[in-house]
Amino acid sequence: MRKCKHKHHGERNVIREDYHTVEYDIYCEDCGEYLAHWAYGTVDPEYTINYELKGLRKIKAKFRYYIVDQIKAHFSNKIDELFNKNNNNLPF
Repeated sequence: MRKCKHKHHGERNVIREDYHTVEYDIYCEDCGEYLAHWAYGTVDPEYTINYELKGLRKIKAKFRYYIVDQIKAHFSNKIDELFNKNNNNLPF
């Protein structure tokens, strides 16, 4: 059995308010697999990277999302831990 490459996307569980779509789930129309959730103008970053971007933009986005942001998060947590250790003994 060949794996689906999710080329045909559709919407399910659509919520509309005042003639505007507010939320919906994005599914593959071929295999039915859940791909992402769209709500109030935002969508999962992984969905955008995997299915909407092409070429060099896709490579840059993957690098930034998977590598740079993870490094920033790691060092941000380390810096927070360092400063919080010194501030725990403050009287206020």
